[in-house]
Amino acid sequence: MMRFLSESIDQSKSRSVVEPALRQLAERFETLWHRAHGARGEHACARLAGETLIFSLENVLTTAQRSWAGTDEGYASLVRTMAQQVDVIYPQLADQIETVLHCYVGAMYVEVEPENGTLHIKFQLRDAPRALYQEQLPTSCR
Repeated sequence: MMRFLSESIDQSKSRSVVEPALRQLAERFETLWHRAHGARGEHACARLAGETLIFSLENVLTTAQRSWAGTDEGYASLVRTMAQQVDVIYPQLADQIETVLHCYVGAMYVEVEPENGTLHIKFQLRDAPRALYQEQLPTSCR
């Protein structure tokens, strides 16, 4: 497996090392999602925001789900539903994150953007290599 995010990576090289890892994780997330839930969703990406790894997948929500999320109650219910769907792939995805980024996965949060049907999954990272924490954070997002 990938073993390249050690503490010894200097900051100038870390971006070129982390970006491929994020692409790999985004591809794995999309594969797991499609396998578990069908073909809905596209353009998976992963980005770092401090000690948080954020996966995004566009066009996940159906038209009915988008309008259902138009109210506070509907939004909260949709987030719970999506979190349950993420729970199905969580063990495999968390294992992949820990292997590739050499850290531990903590809490998970789910958000949705009803207006464009995007799902965001946020993982708190613990004991991650310093190379992950930089001013210009890497992303696999477009």
